[in-house]
Amino acid sequence: WFITTRQLPALISGWIVETVSSAATFLLLIMAIFFVAGCFMELVALMIILGPILAPTLSAFGVDPIHFGIICVMAAQVSYITPPFGLNLFVTMNMTKKGLWEVGRSALPYLIILIICMFLIAFVPELSLWLPSLMSTGA
Repeated sequence: WFITTRQLPALISGWIVETVSSAATFLLLIMAIFFVAGCFMELVALMIILGPILAPTLSAFGVDPIHFGIICVMAAQVSYITPPFGLNLFVTMNMTKKGLWEVGRSALPYLIILIICMFLIAFVPELSLWLPSLMSTGA
């Protein structure tokens, strides 16, 4: 109710369009927002809260909505294994009865691979839009 009555999506998208100068910067901003917020919140809650707020800015930067969704999910998933706040690290610590340092160190190689994949998906949209394009063209 508060978000709707105060027209926060329009205010935030207007600010982003005025402040951010390129699509690459916009994608970096989106990844940073979802990465940081994903350390503290669940993915579904993030998508429900931030999706409608950020969606109006997509057309201004020429970002496909499917690509946007995949970037958001990927950034939030990467944050789940990022020390020291990653939610999956705490689950792993509980299951293995090991400390944060050991679990975080074990997750580091996977974290690096996921971050590289996140940037590839963000800046090479064909990777994430290839299959949906096949579905829409009927090829």
